[in-house]
Amino acid sequence: MGEPNPYASPASDAVQPGRVAIDEDRVITPEVLEALAQTRPWVVFMAVLGFIGAGFLVLAAVATFAFGTFNRVPVGGAGFAAILYLGIAAVYLFGSLHLWRYGASIKLMREGYGVHALADALREQRSFWRLTGIVAMASVLLWVAMILFVMATAR
Repeated sequence: MGEPNPYASPASDAVQPGRVAIDEDRVITPEVLEALAQTRPWVVFMAVLGFIGAGFLVLAAVATFAFGTFNRVPVGGAGFAAILYLGIAAVYLFGSLHLWRYGASIKLMREGYGVHALADALREQRSFWRLTGIVAMASVLLWVAMILFVMATAR
């Protein structure tokens, strides 16, 4: 730009207290930090519930397969149910991982990692909602298919 003005008041590169620098002109406001910080406990809580649910579904899959094998239930039925439980457990696990990473990114943002942690948090949130949307669409399609099947086979 030019020579610095020797008569200008001193300037600091420090960011105002309570604000995280994005660049010279923009900052993450304390209101944004606080709003995200207030969601973090619930995000982590839901992630933990998802991990627990995934664990129970894996146990249910093992129990279903074992029950079917030991009681001479056709393995196809027990195996199908076990695979279904494992698939649902995988969805719970991946959704919970996205929530857990989202909560961790919020924590890092509060610790001063700024815009990079905010970007990570928003990426994880986007991934969680994309997974949730795909599961919702698949569920609707499955219900429609089941209804059509029942209507076609009903007498």
